[in-house]
Amino acid sequence: MKTVLKSVFFISLLTLMSCGNGKTNYAENAASIQSLGVELQSEFGDAYYTSINVTSSDLGSVVSVTNTEDPSSMKMADWALFQGSWKQNSDITLEVPEGAKAEDYMFQVGKQVKFDVLGKIVDDAKAKLKADKKIDGKVQLILVNAPNDGNFESMQYFLTLEPMSGGTSFDFQYQMDGTLIKYDY
Repeated sequence: MKTVLKSVFFISLLTLMSCGNGKTNYAENAASIQSLGVELQSEFGDAYYTSINVTSSDLGSVVSVTNTEDPSSMKMADWALFQGSWKQNSDITLEVPEGAKAEDYMFQVGKQVKFDVLGKIVDDAKAKLKADKKIDGKVQLILVNAPNDGNFESMQYFLTLEPMSGGTSFDFQYQMDGTLIKYDY
């Protein structure tokens, strides 16, 4: 599953390489994570999301989001941000169990997903990698996905870090309050 997700984001990165003209890294540290939160609020306001994914490369970050302004419509859009330009990639129709409300399967920036917590997690994961493995790491991937079962108590932040010079990746899972759940390579 992890390899498939990395492949999808790599393909997205290659597809978007010709768009835009500025390099932005939204996964460098707590401040850059905060600027991503501001960017999302500026572009989408109080939208409802099912996913926010950030993939980093030497060319900058690719941010991919799936969101809607009207959850009850069951219509969502998949957007990508690369080098300062947003591009809509597809329209999506959400399916939820009968009797359920769509917003029970979505999150909002600043409510369930807090970019101050996510920023702290990025800095903490880099510090843990440095302390435990004596490796200076950089964030390769951030995944924030709404839980498929609507149980937001099980929702997590997922990060992949790699050494600055490349090599073995390190995966971190955190609870939404910033508590480390699991860390491995």
